[in-house]
Amino acid sequence: MESDLKPQDQKDLDKFIKFFALKTVQVIVQARLGEKICTRSSSSPTGSDWFNLAIKDIPEVTHEAKKALAGQLPGIGRSMCVEISLKTSEVKKQTNKQTNKKPASCFLVL
Repeated sequence: MESDLKPQDQKDLDKFIKFFALKTVQVIVQARLGEKICTRSSSSPTGSDWFNLAIKDIPEVTHEAKKALAGQLPGIGRSMCVEISLKTSEVKKQTNKQTNKKPASCFLVL
């Protein structure tokens, strides 16, 4: 399928899709870490607040996502699957406190 977009528009769209995919992976992984995240909303987000999601990226997650994407973008016929292997929290019966463990691994499958 040929694109009717101008070269600059296509470049901008590809950039948007890339950042959306990378930020989506960050949101999915961080949502499963079991840690509370508080961020302030902004009526005029900066370049680092794509999609009004002002969460700090975890460098290891970004690295693995870029490696899995291998220069390709998700799109029609090219889906992105985030597969996460988690260790469950261990509860100490004596103190009744939870210990959250970070994901053992994160696999991105295209």
